[in-house]
Amino acid sequence: MPGRSRRRHHDDGFPLARKVCSEHHPVVAALLRGLVFQRAVSPLPLPVRWLACCWASFKPGIVSALEQSGSFLEFVTDIVVHPAPGVTAVLTPHVNPLFYTYGLALFLALMLAVRAKWWKILVGAAVLLPFQSWGIAFDFLLQVGVMLGPDVSAQAGLSGKSKEIIVLGYQIGHLIFPSLIPVVLWAVFNRQFINNLLRLPVRTTLTHSL
Repeated sequence: MPGRSRRRHHDDGFPLARKVCSEHHPVVAALLRGLVFQRAVSPLPLPVRWLACCWASFKPGIVSALEQSGSFLEFVTDIVVHPAPGVTAVLTPHVNPLFYTYGLALFLALMLAVRAKWWKILVGAAVLLPFQSWGIAFDFLLQVGVMLGPDVSAQAGLSGKSKEIIVLGYQIGHLIFPSLIPVVLWAVFNRQFINNLLRLPVRTTLTHSL
């Protein structure tokens, strides 16, 4: 029957996910379910939002609030802009946090592949928070200090070397941190596993030579 066919296809779609959830601690299973089913629609974790606001608030008063708008973060500032003649508004740049938080999924995949202990996964997820917030904050700073023109950057108090630092910080937060930090954390937590992998080719070579 068509209904049974659809049901069987649905049950066989995620065998690896079911196996991982059954073989690991319930906390890990809960993390996986949260990432798969709620990540796209739930608010960004409060620590990431708070840290991003701290990174971006290098000048007191530049960021008055940080709000979640769908899947985007909205920085509410005190910077005044004029989008049209006779129109005055407050600048509210938007940042897509998914560009900077996908490293958590990468880290989980790496850790679950080696069946790491659940406490290592929780510690690694916590360590990722400041790096994720770094990318979000410097995305905002790049918009304010460079992309939106000299009037906005002047109100923000950004000029000269500050802009160069912002561009560098953005490149690090956008290109390096999201993909590199999860791998570094995985290597730190699984040094014995890596050592075993490094010794494996040597043993194979010696066996063939004998």
